[in-house]
Amino acid sequence: MLNLTEEERQQIKVDLSKMIDMVSTLSKIDTENVTPLKHVNNHEQVLREDIVDNMLPNEKVFLNSADNINRYFTVPKVIKQ
Repeated sequence: MLNLTEEERQQIKVDLSKMIDMVSTLSKIDTENVTPLKHVNNHEQVLREDIVDNMLPNEKVFLNSADNINRYFTVPKVIKQ
């Protein structure tokens, strides 16, 4: 149970009433002939093909690595639990 003051309860009632009114207003809008948007700005994102190109050999990838185990970078532990 929430411990709210009477003032907080009244404010919550006002806020909830405003939210319900807004949803009610939105539900009255006729969207029957509106085409749904895929993107808000109506622009499609142009993406390139996902093609593997110019890969570094593993030996070069790990050259500057302080430490690695079985081709995985290892880093100092930063989260203590």
